[in-house]
Amino acid sequence: MDLTLVCGARIAEPGEFTQRAFLNGRLDLCQAEAVLDVIQARTDEALSLAVKQLKGRLSDQINDIRDKLLDMQAQVTSAVDFPEEDLQIYSETNLGEELKEVMVKLKHILSFSQAGMILRQGIMAVILGRPNVGKSSLMNAILKQDRVIVTPVPGTTRDAIEEVANIKGIPVRMVDTAGLRSAGDQVEEHGINRAREYLAQADLVLLVFDAGQSLNQEDLDIIAEVKKQKKKMIIVLNKIDQPLKLDIDKLKGFFTVQESLKCFSDYGKSQIQVIAEGDFLETAPIVQTSAIKMEGINDIEDAVSVLVWQGRVKAKDEVLVSNLRHKQALEQALKNLTSACSALEQKLSAEFISLDIKEALDNLGLIVGQTTTEDLLEHIFSNFCIGK
Repeated sequence: MDLTLVCGARIAEPGEFTQRAFLNGRLDLCQAEAVLDVIQARTDEALSLAVKQLKGRLSDQINDIRDKLLDMQAQVTSAVDFPEEDLQIYSETNLGEELKEVMVKLKHILSFSQAGMILRQGIMAVILGRPNVGKSSLMNAILKQDRVIVTPVPGTTRDAIEEVANIKGIPVRMVDTAGLRSAGDQVEEHGINRAREYLAQADLVLLVFDAGQSLNQEDLDIIAEVKKQKKKMIIVLNKIDQPLKLDIDKLKGFFTVQESLKCFSDYGKSQIQVIAEGDFLETAPIVQTSAIKMEGINDIEDAVSVLVWQGRVKAKDEVLVSNLRHKQALEQALKNLTSACSALEQKLSAEFISLDIKEALDNLGLIVGQTTTEDLLEHIFSNFCIGK
């Protein structure tokens, strides 16, 4: 390699081969970005999505929409360029209908963007609970490997530990945290503070309780902290292989408006105020597990899948927008066309309509590479590995 470089060769830049393919018209920009998505895909579903993008499924839809807008732009521009001819180059009624049809298509594509970004980027799921409730054992069970050290000694986990799990096709960044409680030393205090930082960033919380022990003040403090963050959560009752001592009905009461204050009144007035000030969540799903015996792990995976896709459309045959840059460009194009429709309804000059359609075209062009800047290309391809 050294001899090759001495003779005049050089090391390829990050993403240089893919960038050359784009610059030479072999791939559009959306397909070029899909190359990196294929490399980085962490689940089969994410890989399938990236391959569809690489084959040009999204590009085809965007180009079809751009072709329709170009036709409209040509009609409106003609009316602007030849006003003295007083020709009815376009029908305002037909143009309005065509604009609305394109807007419906853009909205349809955008409706799948959240699902696409979940498959591409994944979510963060944080495991929380007081010390020794089995958080690390649960992490190992979900990962199906001994990733985290497990001992009977409370406080074994001093820092947050991260690993990616494939849960029903969703890349889930699992985070095992130190038990939330009053710190015993400076090291443990740092671990607990780190757990709170992860809680603030979490998309989903696995709130773990020891089914073999009654609720105590530490449990109540953690419930209060999680509810103040307004996070989606799954309640995990671990160690069900032991005799049940936890009052499940009382635990459920902390997650409904009617019973929360009553339950907290048993533990002191200070906690009532903390919870009463926050918004109450809908009752979280409760899953019973024995992490040591690998029982209930499938139920956790099912609960994660339901919570992640809840309220979101996920269709296998649809083209999913998985890139935030693409999503923002689509949203901006939709705003441009909304503005064009408004100008048309207000019977404003054709110049305003023409400008809005042109801006929509430019924004859609950013997705497929019809509209690019050197800075944009440098930013995209700098994320690639060397050469590829």
